[in-house]
Amino acid sequence: MTALTAAATLATAPLLAGAAAAALTPLLQRRRVPLPSPSVTGLLIHSVYDKPQLNLSGISKNTFGEILDCLKNNNINMITVSQHTAPRSLSRGDSAGIIDTDTPIQITSTLPKTAITFDDGLSSFYDNAYPMLEERGIKSTLFPVAGLIGKRGDWDVIGRPRHITAAMLREIADSGHEIGSHSLTHANLVWLNDDELIKELRDSKSILEDIAGTAVKSLSFPFGSWNKRVWNAAKSAGYENATAYRGHRSAPPEFMPVFGVYRFDSATDAVSRAIDVGTLQQAAITPAAASPSLIPPLSIQSATSKAFASLMSHFCKGTPLVKFRKTYRLFPQPSPPALTSSERS
Repeated sequence: MTALTAAATLATAPLLAGAAAAALTPLLQRRRVPLPSPSVTGLLIHSVYDKPQLNLSGISKNTFGEILDCLKNNNINMITVSQHTAPRSLSRGDSAGIIDTDTPIQITSTLPKTAITFDDGLSSFYDNAYPMLEERGIKSTLFPVAGLIGKRGDWDVIGRPRHITAAMLREIADSGHEIGSHSLTHANLVWLNDDELIKELRDSKSILEDIAGTAVKSLSFPFGSWNKRVWNAAKSAGYENATAYRGHRSAPPEFMPVFGVYRFDSATDAVSRAIDVGTLQQAAITPAAASPSLIPPLSIQSATSKAFASLMSHFCKGTPLVKFRKTYRLFPQPSPPALTSSERS
């Protein structure tokens, strides 16, 4: 194989695999009924670097800083995933981004709100994103791959990224950031049999709780792949909340939909995915009060940006087809029948 052929293969493999995954996703997640759109959506970030990397899911420190400043300067309430569905209320007067994560809350403020989440638990979070969040008093939700703590990943299409160590994870948790689970080995949970699925969910939760010294209540599904069988298993393992990288319209109330942020996105692109234009207008955020990095987006820009992010979720950070494991089943077990109204309440 020539160098040119190898380069072409490397460039096109994620695109072809992403297209296949986009076609397969409806089959893996079928028989779910659409539910009302949630009031809160979040942002999903994988890595933050000094300079852009080859991987499309990494963003620069400059872009990340602009996103944070844009949200904070516009008084966006920053919450964690667990706080999305928890019982206690937060008054309108609470400071944006500064929330006690040990006390579950449900945001009732009329100000717009969002969450910043990080998948994988890469060391770039600790090196670059974590200090920037702390500097601004913003708390995030971090979803490490429990079996890769202190190791290099081997599941991604491009490279073997370093993951945070146990000491780093404990420091992050002690600083007030929520720690959730991104499974034990970054397996596509939908493709696992019941025993392997439970192991991925329970073992990762136990490992992370032992390291962080705090309860792990939230789950981020590797590759954004989930169905009712997976969520039922997660609830039986003790999870209470989850993020939905895909399948937003059919996500149950315990889920917070998230949109990915990618290497070529601007801060305005990212914020328009997390905050609805109508919500900004209801909160009386005017152009004069807005951060320079937030030009009030048009509704069509917001909708287009969200649609593009949903499409890119099939092309970034690999797909279940690129690293197909021997333990995966060729024909994944579909979800049970659709949720009834009593099950959703």
